[in-house]
Amino acid sequence: MKNSFFYILLITATMMASCEGNKGAAATQEGTPPIETQTIQTTGKAQLYAIDLANSVANWKATKITGASHTGRFKMDDGKLAISEGKVIAGELKVDMKSLIITDDTPDGGKAKLAGHLMSGDFFDVETHPITSFMIKKTQPIDPPQNGYNYTFTGMLLLKGVDAPISVPANVTFEGQNVRVNTPPFVLDRTKWGVSYGSGLAGAVGDNIINDEVEMQMNIIFVPN
Repeated sequence: MKNSFFYILLITATMMASCEGNKGAAATQEGTPPIETQTIQTTGKAQLYAIDLANSVANWKATKITGASHTGRFKMDDGKLAISEGKVIAGELKVDMKSLIITDDTPDGGKAKLAGHLMSGDFFDVETHPITSFMIKKTQPIDPPQNGYNYTFTGMLLLKGVDAPISVPANVTFEGQNVRVNTPPFVLDRTKWGVSYGSGLAGAVGDNIINDEVEMQMNIIFVPN
C-alpha cells in the first residue's frame, strides 16, 4: 500500500528520548548523532505530517559541456514526514515524473519538445517509471546549522527502476503547525540511475555532451496529517 511504510515506521518519542539520554555528555562533545529509522510496529508518539502538494516542488538544472543549461520543475505525487520531540525521524517523498516542465527561456514550442524528450526512454522513461521516490533512512541534525541547512537526510533514491543511496542537505523550519523543508542546491550523478543519454563521448558529440551532474533543489511544505 502507498502509505504503509509510515504506518509501521512510527518510532516512539519515549524510545528516542531514552536512547539520546543514555549518551549523556559524550553526545554533546561529539555532536548530535544520526538517528536511525527502524520498521517498528507501534502506535508511538511521533507526529505524522503529509505533504502539501499544491505548494511543494522539485527544481532541477542540467548543463551541457559548453555551459548552456536548461532548468525545470517537477510536482510531487506524495510525501510523509515523522517528527518526534521536534526532530525529524523519518520521511518519504514521491515525485510525479510526468509533471516535468521547462522553466527557462526556451521558446514554448521548444519547451514542449524538450520536455517530451526528457520524459522519453532516452532519459526518464516516465511511461514505465512514472514515480521517483526518496526514502529517508537516517536523519542527522546539524547544530549549529552549516551553509544554510540544519539536517542531512540519507536514504535511497529510486529512479528509473534503480535504487541508490544519496545524502541530501536540508533546512527544516517549523511555521505554525506546518513544517517547511527546503534544500540548498545539491547535485546528483544521473548515470548512477542509468540516465546516460548525452553522457561523454559515448552519448553525444561536441556541444551536445550533457554533464552527468544534475543540480537539484526542493521546496516542500508538510501539514499535520
